[in-house]
Amino acid sequence: MDPNQPPATGTSSDPVFIPPVANRKAPGIMSPKKMIIAIVALSLAVILAVGMLLMSRTTDPVDDVATLNAQMQNLVTISTQARKSARNADVAKASIDAATLLIGDASNLATVTKGIKVKATITASVKSEYDPIIKDIKSAGIDGRFDRVFVPIFIDKVESVQRQAKIVHGKTAQPALKAAVSITYDHLTAILATFKAIDVDSL
Repeated sequence: MDPNQPPATGTSSDPVFIPPVANRKAPGIMSPKKMIIAIVALSLAVILAVGMLLMSRTTDPVDDVATLNAQMQNLVTISTQARKSARNADVAKASIDAATLLIGDASNLATVTKGIKVKATITASVKSEYDPIIKDIKSAGIDGRFDRVFVPIFIDKVESVQRQAKIVHGKTAQPALKAAVSITYDHLTAILATFKAIDVDSL
């Protein structure tokens, strides 16, 4: 052996060390963690989209609510007038009971819709519809025709308000408003039954 030659570090039979190579991920395949995050994000997006769709279909009908409130207030006015002017005992009792229910229902509706901004044109439109009616029943009270004039007019107006209540109930998304309108509708149904049972021809 040449004394100037460096000593051998190993022989051909020694094992060769090969450093580990990191596992390569197949292109296009996400890790389980990223996949879970993607699924959750997609689910939230779907839920949000469905929620927005439902909200768009159940947006509170502001104009319809305002119309219902205005109609109820005018029904209160004419039923209160009937309490003072009715001469027939059946009409007087029916009017008192109706006014009591309508006053409570109008108050409840006003409370649950307090935050709704009412267009002045809607209130004015409903008022213009009821002003001639109020004038007619007041005149009928003076000349002794009140009961005969009031009953058919009141039935017609209660039916009109009942239809409006049904519209609001079908459109609103607010549970409190739905409940208030439902109670109002039931009361209007009871009022109608009472007044329709009165024989107008005998008044």
